[in-house]
Amino acid sequence: PVRRVSALSLPMLLRVMNYPEQGLDQLPATAAAGTRNGAIVDDA
Repeated sequence: PVRRVSALSLPMLLRVMNYPEQGLDQLPATAAAGTRNGAIVDDA
């Protein structure tokens, strides 16, 4: 099967690249975690 990801961000890409042992079925959740954890709010 073909899997596609749209709107890939740098935190998503870096997160996925750090988990090469994961299978294709696990990588979408890993990428989504990279998006949630990659957003930083600065109140400065």
